Amino acid sequence: MVAVAVGGVVGAALRWFVLDVFPAGGGVPWTVLVINVAGSAVVGAVLVDGWRRPQLRDAVAVGFCGGFTTFSTFAVEVAAMLRDGRLAIAAVYVALSVGGAVIAALAGAAAARRLRVPA
Repeated sequence: MVAVAVGGVVGAALRWFVLDVFPAGGGVPWTVLVINVAGSAVVGAVLVDGWRRPQLRDAVAVGFCGGFTTFSTFAVEVAAMLRDGRLAIAAVYVALSVGGAVIAALAGAAAARRLRVPA
């Protein structure tokens, strides 16, 4: 439990830092998109075949990635786009976010298998 909390603090702090350094502009919120896709790749790599050290797995997958990625921000951004009539941008953002996250998770798992990350 402590490892998950520490991972969450580190992940949330890193997300805050990245969003501060690369603030959102107009159009697609690229920073949140990249954060969510990158976090999905890490989760895919970490959860492949399970790790021998479940506490480390949970610290990284649940804690760090849970703190780093942000589904709620994604949802609020899409809702704002829809409210403002930016339907095309919202559709592109949803497709890139969901599709990118799934592809990244699969790629992370494939990379972990290929590199034989400790199971």
